[in-house]
Amino acid sequence: TGRGLAYARFTGNTAAYGACVASGYVRLALSGLPGAENLPAQPALPIAVEVLKLDAYGQVIVSDSSSSVSLSSPCTNNSLTVPGCPYSAAISGGGLTLLDRGRASFSVQVRPLYHHVARNPPATVASPAWLQALGEDSLGHGGAMASSGRELLMATGVDVCPLGYVLTLISGGAAVAGSGSSSNGSSVSTSAGSCTRCEAGTYSVNPLSGYAGAPP
Repeated sequence: TGRGLAYARFTGNTAAYGACVASGYVRLALSGLPGAENLPAQPALPIAVEVLKLDAYGQVIVSDSSSSVSLSSPCTNNSLTVPGCPYSAAISGGGLTLLDRGRASFSVQVRPLYHHVARNPPATVASPAWLQALGEDSLGHGGAMASSGRELLMATGVDVCPLGYVLTLISGGAAVAGSGSSSNGSSVSTSAGSCTRCEAGTYSVNPLSGYAGAPP
């Protein structure tokens, strides 16, 4: 068809992968995301994520240490249509990074929206948190690179934060993204949530009761 190897189908590839690019860039992939194989992410605490530049055989293109990649939410970069937009989680720590032998490592923090919690109900995520890798290929492809959008599994309930932390909800201003209704018809608002460490000599009897401006 003249569209190149990126559109071809490959079967039975058993060639040992060396310094040469086996087929050229096909896609970016995200590794280490919270999900079925890893523990859920906790709001605003670091998550180690790796971006891989892959060829048509799913092999890392180790000859590339010059292309740049970044992490962001598809809801803010407008590259994909995913559930929960525009009220997705805030992502930080995903700034532009050079590949090192086809890989780039990030430490990102995610601040999802949580339903406001009262005394004892579980902390529930109000809107999904999504992550996507984008980049520019400096090698033969010479164009934009992207991964698929991946939804992050976020911690909920009384274990939403580790011991010594409380879930702080940032209410007011732009941080409040929307509202809805509970099962009894009362208003349920949502705010960005972060795990905040208790100050020295303090504690909280309720790990879900922290609010900005009122330290635990």
